[in-house]
Amino acid sequence: MKLRDHPLMNYRGFSNWPPHWHARGDGLAPPVTGELGVLTEVMIYLPAGLHQSSQLFLFMKHHGHSYIAAVFFSDRAFCRQVGGLLQGHYGRALEEIGAIDVGDML
Repeated sequence: MKLRDHPLMNYRGFSNWPPHWHARGDGLAPPVTGELGVLTEVMIYLPAGLHQSSQLFLFMKHHGHSYIAAVFFSDRAFCRQVGGLLQGHYGRALEEIGAIDVGDML
């Protein structure tokens, strides 16, 4: 099963892949959508509070511009697993990352 199709890749029943990208920096970056660019960094956020959402902050570059996305998860353990997986794939295209086989995760 591909990462993009995993049933736990969601937040409150809505798919969280592909990420929704927001431009960083000077404001000159054009808007982008979908599995574009190359992953440059992943930050895992697992709050202590029960009413706060687990999330990943993904950073990518596309055509010389920097973007960030917050990817929310309903399942805290799966968020941690995906974050760890993605941290091992810096420099890879988001389209390739979405196709990673994660059938053995949770």
